[in-house]
Amino acid sequence: MTDFDYVQFQRQYGGRYIARRDGEIIASAETYDALSDRLDGMAVAWDKIIIEYIEYIEPVSGVRVY
Repeated sequence: MTDFDYVQFQRQYGGRYIARRDGEIIASAETYDALSDRLDGMAVAWDKIIIEYIEYIEPVSGVRVY
């Protein structure tokens, strides 16, 4: 992944669980159980993915991100 924009990443996935494989997000959901169900439907190899929760951070008005 080049030119990674973490602010945009948090806007898109904040407050959600994500599953990554080889650096690419393959699924996301609001709960771990929902993500697990989605991954079961995709027939992914569990030992090849990383699951993590992305913390939601409330945007602050007037703050510049460089």
